Amino acid sequence: MTINVLAAYRRRGIASQLLKYILDKAKLDPTIKEVYLHVQVGNDEAKQFYMSHGFEDHGIIKDYYKRIEPADCFILKMQLSQN
Repeated sequence: MTINVLAAYRRRGIASQLLKYILDKAKLDPTIKEVYLHVQVGNDEAKQFYMSHGFEDHGIIKDYYKRIEPADCFILKMQLSQN
């Protein structure tokens, strides 16, 4: 799944609403214990957005992307349940 908000509509809370909706739905499924995502290294705005919503940095995957530079990505995770 990809979440993207056009530049003209950023800073209006749209991405936060989308993320909240997705996480709320995921929390309803007891088989989903955690959510993880990747953010391209260098996309500091996106990384900070997810970190401000409770995601934690769990390292970097080298050469994750094949057609864009930089090719590395951060892995961000959020625990949904303690079980």
